[in-house]
Amino acid sequence: MLGLDVKTSPVLDNVRVLVHDEDGERGNALASEVRRVGYAAELLEGSAALQAATSRSDALALLFRLDREAGPSRATSVFHRARAQVGRRLPVLAVSERSDEATRFHAAGLGARALLPSPVPTERLMEELDALAQETEDGGYRILIMDDQPTTVVPYVRGLHLAGLTVEVVSDPFDLTRVLDAYRPDLLLMDMYMPGCDGIELTSALRLDESLADLPIVFLCSETRMGKELAAFGAGADGYLAKPIDTEHLATLVTGLVRRRRLAAWRRKRDSLTGLPQGEALRAEIRRLLDDARARTAPLLAARVDLTALASINDTHGLWTGDRVLQDLALLLRRGVRKTDLLGRWQEDEFVVLFRDAELPHARQLLENLRVQFAHLHSGDHDIWLTASFSYGVSLARQDDDVEALLARAGEVSFPSKAPAQK
Repeated sequence: MLGLDVKTSPVLDNVRVLVHDEDGERGNALASEVRRVGYAAELLEGSAALQAATSRSDALALLFRLDREAGPSRATSVFHRARAQVGRRLPVLAVSERSDEATRFHAAGLGARALLPSPVPTERLMEELDALAQETEDGGYRILIMDDQPTTVVPYVRGLHLAGLTVEVVSDPFDLTRVLDAYRPDLLLMDMYMPGCDGIELTSALRLDESLADLPIVFLCSETRMGKELAAFGAGADGYLAKPIDTEHLATLVTGLVRRRRLAAWRRKRDSLTGLPQGEALRAEIRRLLDDARARTAPLLAARVDLTALASINDTHGLWTGDRVLQDLALLLRRGVRKTDLLGRWQEDEFVVLFRDAELPHARQLLENLRVQFAHLHSGDHDIWLTASFSYGVSLARQDDDVEALLARAGEVSFPSKAPAQK
C-alpha cells in the first residue's frame, strides 16, 4: 500500500512545452500560463533555438506567437526551413491577437493545429495541451486495412509505418467484426471488391453497430466511376481514394481524419471550463477503478471536494469570477494529485478524486494541505478580490460499492470550511 506525498505533486511537470515569442516579456507571460495549467515550459530565444526545436523529441508542442502584422516573419521562415529537414512534425499551436483571414492562412502555413487568441484563455490552453498529452499517452494512431489480397497493400502499409502509424491487415471480410473489436482501430481503410460481399455492403453493415458509427472509413479502390464513389459515401464512407495512391497523400488524409475524431471524442468527455472528465465518461472511469480495486484486492479512496458558496460568489461578483474560482480549484487539484489518480468534475460546484493504492490519513492530509493553499489563492477581476475555500469528504471503497454508493458515502462526512469573504 502506498502513501501519498502530502506536498503538491505535479501531474505533468515533466511534459515540456516550447514557447517562442520575439517579445521576451510576452513570451515569459505565455510560459507562465503554460506552467499554471501544469506543464513545464521552455522559452526559446533566438533563431538557433527555434531551428533546433523542430527535431526535439522531448517536447509535447510548440506555442508560436505570430507577429502583430499578418504575414510571414523571419522567425516563421527559419521554422519552415528547419522543419523541412526533419521527418517529425512537432505539433504547433499558433497564438495571435488577430483572427482575420490573413492570420489564419499564416497559421495554416505553419502547420498549426490551432490558432489561439491572445491573451490565451486558460480553458482553451488546457484543452489543447491535455488533448495532445492524451494522444501521446494513447500511443500512435491505429489503422486497419480490409483487403482480401494483402500483398497489394504492402506499399501502403510501409508508407503508413514511415508516418508513425500502427497498421494491421485483415483479409477475410467475415472476420472483420472480430478484428475491429480486438484491435480497436482509429480508422479503417476499405477495399471495394471482396469475395462474398463488396465494401459498400460491408460499410453499411458496420454503420448499424452503434459503437462503430463514428469510425472513419476510407475506400481504396481502382473503381473510378462516380456512381460507385457516391454509393460509398452514401453507405457512410469518410473518404474515397482511387488507386494508385500516393502514400504521403494517404498518410496525410488518414492522420487528419484520426486527429479530428480523437479530439472530438476527447471534447465530448470533458468539461469545457476545467478540462476535467465529467458525466458518463467520468462514471465509466470510476467503474473501471472499482473493478480494478476489486480484482487486485487493493484500496481505493473516493473524495468529494465541494467549493463553498459558489452561488453567492456568482451573485455577488458575477459568473466570470465564479468560473475563475472553479478553474483555480481545478488547477490546484490537478497539480496536487498523482497521475495514477482520477480527478473529475462531479457537479457544478463539486469535484471528485479517486486515489488508487492510498491510505485514508494520507489522502485527508493531502486534501487539507490543498485546502490551506486554496484559501491563499486570490481570485477575482480587477478591483474585486476574494478568498474561497472548499470542504471535502473521503471514503474507502467497499467490495459491493457502485459509483453512486461510494460517492454518497464520501459526501456524508465533510471537513468544514470557511465561507468566502470579500477583501
